Amino acid sequence: MLKLLIVDDMRIIADGLYELFCEDQKVAMEVYKAYSAPGAFAVMQEHMIDIIVSDIKMPEISGLDLLREVNRLQPKCKVIFLTSYHDFEFAREAIMLGSFDFILKTEGDTRIQDSVYQAAEKVLEERSSRALIAKAHAQFRLALPSLQREFLLELLQGRRVSSSDRAEQFRALDIDLDPERPVHLVIARIDRWKQSMNWSDRALLLYSVRNIMNEYLAVKVRMATLSLDTSHVVGIWQPAETQEDPREANKTFRFFYGTLETIQHSCRELLKLHLSVVLGSACPWEELGDKLHHLEFLMQSGIGMNHELLTTEEELLNNQPASVTASGEELEPGVFLRLAQFSSLSGLLASGKREEFLELYENLIATVRAAGDHVGLRLETLHYLAHLFIGYMNRRGLVPAIAEKFGLEPILQIKPTVDWTIYTNYYRDLAHYLFEHVVSDQKNHSDRLVQDIEQYIVDHLHTDLSLTRLGEHVHLNPTYLSRLYKQITGKGISDYIMEARIEKAKLLLARQDKRIHEIALEVGYQSGIAFTRFFRKIMNVAPQEYRDMLQDR
Repeated sequence: MLKLLIVDDMRIIADGLYELFCEDQKVAMEVYKAYSAPGAFAVMQEHMIDIIVSDIKMPEISGLDLLREVNRLQPKCKVIFLTSYHDFEFAREAIMLGSFDFILKTEGDTRIQDSVYQAAEKVLEERSSRALIAKAHAQFRLALPSLQREFLLELLQGRRVSSSDRAEQFRALDIDLDPERPVHLVIARIDRWKQSMNWSDRALLLYSVRNIMNEYLAVKVRMATLSLDTSHVVGIWQPAETQEDPREANKTFRFFYGTLETIQHSCRELLKLHLSVVLGSACPWEELGDKLHHLEFLMQSGIGMNHELLTTEEELLNNQPASVTASGEELEPGVFLRLAQFSSLSGLLASGKREEFLELYENLIATVRAAGDHVGLRLETLHYLAHLFIGYMNRRGLVPAIAEKFGLEPILQIKPTVDWTIYTNYYRDLAHYLFEHVVSDQKNHSDRLVQDIEQYIVDHLHTDLSLTRLGEHVHLNPTYLSRLYKQITGKGISDYIMEARIEKAKLLLARQDKRIHEIALEVGYQSGIAFTRFFRKIMNVAPQEYRDMLQDR
């Protein structure tokens, strides 16, 4: 929404123009007024003004001085000057300073409105101009490494993305990897940091590790590297050329593996860092998250000293004893729960995204079910869900209500012997109830907000009813409040203010005990002329004519 500021030391003119543009529905604008240049500066300290309509001759600080300060503080603002008489020197200086227009007050409201419309059009045009688009592209390029990391991290956390979507994102983010061909993972760990190193030192060294990896390996492979956390770097790579012959693919793999020793040495000598590295076998993009989890598990298990480890997934598997349950049942590493894949459940629940939450929840349950009857996995899942739901309910003060409606036994008493479906059904039903509660609570809050705003308007028709003032009353951003009110009620706040003013004016006109100018003040108009213009526009008759019609009945 555009912001318009009226500045004139003659209150009747400032008030009249303020009311004119408050009623104007052609361009959505938040209108402010000031009776002096210092008053205008005070408004500009709190708001980014798009258009100023100002008298050019004012006491203390003239309109030209105002324009100079506007050019310094808010250079994109369009300034339209009003004057009572022709003054070539003023007009020439105003144009030299970059004023948008120069209007004689005798030219009337329509001329002023047309100039404001033109200024508004210019502001909107500049907002979508090529310069802004070019700037956005430049900023996008600067942000590209972060955006690449964010998307690749989501893939590493198990996000499922179709091949076409993956290809589209790779093009948009300039990721030099083939979205169709299998990929390899390599994971490098900083074995030990010096205690004297702060966060920025570590971030710089991790970046240096990535640079060294790219420098040594770029001749044979295409690779994207990213920091997984404060101690791990991950490389996602493919051979530079498509290799149908397994022997060629194996040569590239052996080259990569052999080069890792050189990378370890360079990091030790140049960066004084000791690196452990595990190289994974190829996998489809869809299995990237599982592969990362598997390599992390193997690295944690390690071989020997688990210091400056350099090995492959295959070598580790050949030296890795199978995990076994207490009953002697072999447990493959691939069935361990990767909670990072489901970490967005908390955010989806908090933001009220029912369908997305339930889809991911069912995915979680299906993942655990597919692992078979593994007690440890089920316990881990149930404790994770208990933590998620208790946190949500506690923050909203819903624990007593949930305890009464559903009971808390499935959360507080997790027993491996209890039927798994009892727990999964409990959390599913609980999620449905919480989402319904959010919808109901939001509706109640919205209804209270609308009622509060409308009651405030009715009680304060004679005072400032700008969006800024209404926003302060309900502690919301004015522009957001305007959108929210229209979304809830289907009409704008200005429409409701207009309706409230008309209804009160009709009521006061019917009582016969107040003069027209007194009624004008009570419904928020500083002059009877402005009130008459407003009333006639809505009712098609002047206030006095309306009063006479009521008397004749």
